Amino acid sequence: MRPTPAERDKLAASQPLWQAAQRRFETIMPANQTVALTAILAEISSPECAHIFIASPEVNPASPALSKKADR
Repeated sequence: MRPTPAERDKLAASQPLWQAAQRRFETIMPANQTVALTAILAEISSPECAHIFIASPEVNPASPALSKKADR
């Protein structure tokens, strides 16, 4: 599904706001914590994590939990 022209315009208009928010965040958050947070967000938004989440009994009671990362 492709974005509509209006959606593309909204996205383009949001970019300077997002960049300003990123700069503000980086001024208050130490670099090592920014790197750690980015790694955590990448992990939880990964297809593997999504697959585990979708297969969890809390989300899908008919599916067995995939416990590869559950032992953490």
